[in-house]
Amino acid sequence: HPYWYGRIVSLFHVRVRHLGPRSRNTSEQKMDVAWIRWYHYDSTYESGWQAKQLHGLHFYPSPSPDAFGFIDPAQIIRAVHILPCFTHGRTEEYLPAESVGRVYQTFDNGQYSVEESDWKYYYINIFSDRDLFMRFRGGGVGHCTT
Repeated sequence: HPYWYGRIVSLFHVRVRHLGPRSRNTSEQKMDVAWIRWYHYDSTYESGWQAKQLHGLHFYPSPSPDAFGFIDPAQIIRAVHILPCFTHGRTEEYLPAESVGRVYQTFDNGQYSVEESDWKYYYINIFSDRDLFMRFRGGGVGHCTT
């Protein structure tokens, strides 16, 4: 599968200074980073054009070294439409309810409401718009075949 999928937990603007033996510039630099909670692409689930099924995802369990990461926001290609798989229900097995990696859901009466669980599985909706469809289908002007 050609893409990685993640949920942005937060964006940070940090000031860094590289002082290692190979550093060429030791002055302070501004750096933008996105804190990502990664989805795991489920390759055991039969999906795609041949299977006539949307591709499946689920979050990595929090103890996994692949569960979270930081990336340069410029490396994010675009947003994609991720659909919860309602039939499998919700779970707390991937991330504890009180984790700092949880995302705010709503802001009501001056109070933030934080999600306490995840959907067990998700689908990648490749049909949400024509550009996204062609990104997965391939063959469109300016799109590489995937």
